[in-house]
Amino acid sequence: MNNNSNINQNNSKPQTGVPSDIKKNIGDSYHSNITDKNNLIAEKKEGPDSYTYNPPSENITEKEQNSEKPQELQQTNKQKPKALIHTYKTDVENLVKKQKLSLMKMVTAQADADKRELFELNPKKETKKRKSNFMSLIPAISFSLIFIGIVALSASYYVYFTPSPQPSLPQSYKTFFFTDKTETLDITEKTPESIKRALITLRDTSFYPKGSVVNMVLVTSSQEVLQPITLRKFFEIFNARFPEEYKNYLSDNFMFGWYSSGDKNLPFLVIKTSSFDYTFAGLLNWEDKMEDDFYPIFTVDSISIKEKYGGTKFTDSTLANVDVRVQKNSKGEVRLIYGFVKNDTVLITVGVTPFVEITKRLRATN
Repeated sequence: MNNNSNINQNNSKPQTGVPSDIKKNIGDSYHSNITDKNNLIAEKKEGPDSYTYNPPSENITEKEQNSEKPQELQQTNKQKPKALIHTYKTDVENLVKKQKLSLMKMVTAQADADKRELFELNPKKETKKRKSNFMSLIPAISFSLIFIGIVALSASYYVYFTPSPQPSLPQSYKTFFFTDKTETLDITEKTPESIKRALITLRDTSFYPKGSVVNMVLVTSSQEVLQPITLRKFFEIFNARFPEEYKNYLSDNFMFGWYSSGDKNLPFLVIKTSSFDYTFAGLLNWEDKMEDDFYPIFTVDSISIKEKYGGTKFTDSTLANVDVRVQKNSKGEVRLIYGFVKNDTVLITVGVTPFVEITKRLRATN
């Protein structure tokens, strides 16, 4: 009966609040956690790299723990944001102040770390990116190689095909009169026969405007310098039988070339002398051998007058107010003609027209 009444009494008065034994356990646990945090904070203040856990003393009574709770909580609340919350700003400040790192170094290190992290997350994408960058450079590289090749080929072509500087006549060389063109024939180490053949080829194959006078200079070459031959050398090539006793009165300088009649190139020879009388005497002595000596250069039809017509003698005549000696064939055609245009100048040619034209030019020259 009493038990039932006690049960009913207990059921009629429901319990409110937390039992005292549970409260005690919660209080002890709370006190223990607060104390652990305080100890952790205290140790952190001593050094940034040392965190030592100090367990609470077993001799602290419950009353003392309860009395210290407000102060410890207040201290923990003040230090909690600084100790437990880490931000990027605080980390940077800590590195700058305590580890003495510059901001530029930290930015560079962070960029490298981000790049490594990106590659680790997606290595295929990074590889494709590098490949695409390389592929984009291929056109530029190809163009550069092509350009270098073109430049190299152009330089090789220029060096190989550009003719080397041609030797020229010495500045001291001067003509006796104005000519329309000057050409040279190098006879170095050539035989007289080969020189004659070369002159015949030039005479028969070269084309010049009608009325042109061409100066043909026979030269020898030495160290890129062309040296015109002397009149004596010219006589040697043609084996000219001009009397030896009169050669000393002849100048070494002479002119040889062509007068263009339009369809033929007619040869001429201009000789300078220091004595009119001795030179004229030598020419008279040379007349019967002159055509043979100049054959075939001064024979336009390549047949000597003796072979074709049996030979004729020179006769006196006047041409362009000049006393001349003329050799004609049986038809009356001029084969050779010579005369003193000036007292020191002798002109030998194969026709009337070239004699008249060259005489005009010689007289126009002082």
